[in-house]
Amino acid sequence: MTRGTVCCSVPIHSQTTPENIMSRNQQIMNKLISALHDRYAIDADQLRQASRLSDLGIDSLHLVDIMLDMEEEFDFRFESLPLPSDPSLEQIARAIVKSGGEPA
Repeated sequence: MTRGTVCCSVPIHSQTTPENIMSRNQQIMNKLISALHDRYAIDADQLRQASRLSDLGIDSLHLVDIMLDMEEEFDFRFESLPLPSDPSLEQIARAIVKSGGEPA
């Protein structure tokens, strides 16, 4: 290195773009649908982003099980997950992305 030259290492992170967020939302949505199907035998073809938990017969205790599945799948821990009452699957997916639950 020559005198006067400053060298540093700058980590390069992937930028958060609307496309990246959309991709993460879709990956999480797919995992939510899979978890609902596997755990509660809900027909995956019937599930939509707008599907609400109450319409699916899912209560808050079931939601905890699903969130534990999401933590394990994406290898992270929820510090908190603020959700409206009776959230849709899309609202859950967005909350997971915002809380740092990004797919590996």
